[in-house]
Amino acid sequence: MQAALAVRGFDAFAASLAEAASSEPVEPLSAMGQAYVRFAVARPGRFRLMFGTAVAERERHPELKAAVERASLGFRGAVGSSEPDEHVLAMLRAWSMIHGLAQLAIDGMLPGYDPELLARAVTTKKLPASTTSRQKTSSKGAGPRASK
Repeated sequence: MQAALAVRGFDAFAASLAEAASSEPVEPLSAMGQAYVRFAVARPGRFRLMFGTAVAERERHPELKAAVERASLGFRGAVGSSEPDEHVLAMLRAWSMIHGLAQLAIDGMLPGYDPELLARAVTTKKLPASTTSRQKTSSKGAGPRASK
């Protein structure tokens, strides 16, 4: 049951990332990073199920493996690198950074910050004017604040 819910979550997640990437051809990674965080903030329970340990023995669920693969395809294409090893490292860097940001956001560790603007700030060449213009997380937690 939980594996099936995770598959549905990954399929919705993949669609969200693909839509974001196609909407921003100049900086698809930035758009996907924002969509990644938006998905996590909108569906924290589903996000935790998808990426957490609630689904035991993931290797026994080939449909889940396939759904994860579909969701990761967009990141692979968005990180651009000519060398295969560099490409893998670039993808892992981007995924780790965005996933960590999403996790911090849903755990309430970024009070006063807009998680989507933070995602844009860490994935784009142009920094947004502010990362605090909209508050989307709860005020619990005591994460660090960037000085202005």
